[in-house]
Amino acid sequence: MYNPVVSMNRLYIIMIFLSNTCLAFAQTVYVTPGTSSKLYHKNAECAKLKSAGSSSFSISIQQAKSIGKEACDICYSVRPVQNTKGRITESNRNAVRQTVKPVKQESVNISNIEIPSTSSRVKSQVIRHLGYTTSYNSSWLIPNWVAYCLTAKEVAGTYPRPKKQFEPDPLVKGKSSVHWDYSNSGYSRGHMAPAADMKWSEQAMLESFYLSNICPQDADLNGGVWERLEKRCRALAGESDLYICCGPLITGSPKRIGDNKVAVPTGFYKVLCMKKNGRWQAVGFMFPNTACKGSMFDYSCTVDEVEKATGHDFFCNLPDDVENSIEASYKVKEWQ
Repeated sequence: MYNPVVSMNRLYIIMIFLSNTCLAFAQTVYVTPGTSSKLYHKNAECAKLKSAGSSSFSISIQQAKSIGKEACDICYSVRPVQNTKGRITESNRNAVRQTVKPVKQESVNISNIEIPSTSSRVKSQVIRHLGYTTSYNSSWLIPNWVAYCLTAKEVAGTYPRPKKQFEPDPLVKGKSSVHWDYSNSGYSRGHMAPAADMKWSEQAMLESFYLSNICPQDADLNGGVWERLEKRCRALAGESDLYICCGPLITGSPKRIGDNKVAVPTGFYKVLCMKKNGRWQAVGFMFPNTACKGSMFDYSCTVDEVEKATGHDFFCNLPDDVENSIEASYKVKEWQ
């Protein structure tokens, strides 16, 4: 006997099935050719996708699964939402804290921890070199950030500084500064990833002198507290792998130097992250681009404060509960 209620229920179930199937096919994801990566990605800018080393292409999520791809744990985790200015708001952070399940720190995937998510407010070309990754800004002709991991083995390197120094980065697309833009400008050619951190490889040392790793920096800052912080980083790396990201602070319309009008930062930042005694920890520093008196820790701050100043999202490849916790506070004694 025909039962209209049963028939309607069956029709409803079929419609939901078809809807979900169509949605699965409609959702676009990103993969790389071959077997260089077994993951599919929601975000075309995902660090894991880019690290696969091949040009990505988009397919449906169903197609990705059919060829053995699995969901990327970075793309499909809950991330802080950015506001229209590209900054992470405290309300969004609180929402994440309430929704993310705790992750045991020992289970953290440590790939690309040092690579931040770049602010949407700035131009960026991400370039990977042997010893560091840089986000080059073609408007400022300096990096937005430079990031790398420093290890005890690398600190023990002995390669000398190269004879050829301060050359344009051959991987930069478009306009670049040249070394004479800095001549008689009143500013030194300040390394973001210091040459002394790249003594483990002749190639890494040479690439550290590319101008995509250089900013106009006050000479007293460069040879003072900034250098002391670099030395402290090498000492910390001797204890445990140290994840470093640093770059310029620029506000408003920056001062320019040289024929190519290189932007002069108003200050500089550096954020550090490491796992020590089984626990992750992080700290930030912000310095004005001038001679800075006192201890480096007079300029220390939380990573959250550096994120607010730059618009970048640092250590975003850590699980959210770990990231949010270590970026909100720090203890000076843990870094001295």
